[in-house]
Amino acid sequence: MSTPPGWGNQPPQQQFHQGYGPPPPGNGPPPPGQRQPGPQQWGPGQQQWGPGRGPGWNPQQPPRKNRAGVVVLVVVLALLGVGGLATVGGFFWASTRDRGTPQVGATMPEQCALGDDVLAAAKTTNRRSSQEMSENWHVCVYGQTLGQDGSDARDLVAETAVLDDEEMARGNFRTAQAGQVRPIDGLGDEAVWVLSQSGTSSTTKAIVREGATIHQVTYSGFDRGVFSNSPVPQDEAESITRRGVESLLGR
Repeated sequence: MSTPPGWGNQPPQQQFHQGYGPPPPGNGPPPPGQRQPGPQQWGPGQQQWGPGRGPGWNPQQPPRKNRAGVVVLVVVLALLGVGGLATVGGFFWASTRDRGTPQVGATMPEQCALGDDVLAAAKTTNRRSSQEMSENWHVCVYGQTLGQDGSDARDLVAETAVLDDEEMARGNFRTAQAGQVRPIDGLGDEAVWVLSQSGTSSTTKAIVREGATIHQVTYSGFDRGVFSNSPVPQDEAESITRRGVESLLGR
């Protein structure tokens, strides 16, 4: 394609943008009072802005470290510490709390009365009550005395029943053996221990038949611990119940 006459090879015209350099040819000078476009000049005391900055620009501040999580963690740990101490203290208080009650001092009939030495060993020095179930059947109930018998749970019951004859007594003796049975040597015509357990509470009965008379001593309870309870030690239970029936037999 040929160049129009009179054009020749001329350099390309420079492109100008408003605000940078002189105005393009042909625009003429700006009217009086109008500011000459061009690079902004700042005098003393005027703020200078860097690239990409200008009036109204808010620089992004680095995010502050959120310490709320740390504070919450410290508070939780402190509460757990206090709560843990309170819980342990509660368990300890429950395990050492005196379980006894003030002395009742009930009158016990001789058919089921136990000696003071047996009651002291059993930690059941509180003579709570007695019942005459029939003319020939007497029951004595012993418990713990406040401030004397400790925090472990103990209950002691002594019974004596006189039946019409030995045959009836033998039948009642066999019927009473509900549980784990162990023989007792050297007491009455026949004698056994009957053992049972419910959870952490244990019950041991010593049952002795002597002719037409049946004597029974029942010892039950549990030992208290800080976090859990445990049954009465079996050797203790057997010793207490044997001494109890010996006391009823007058030995």
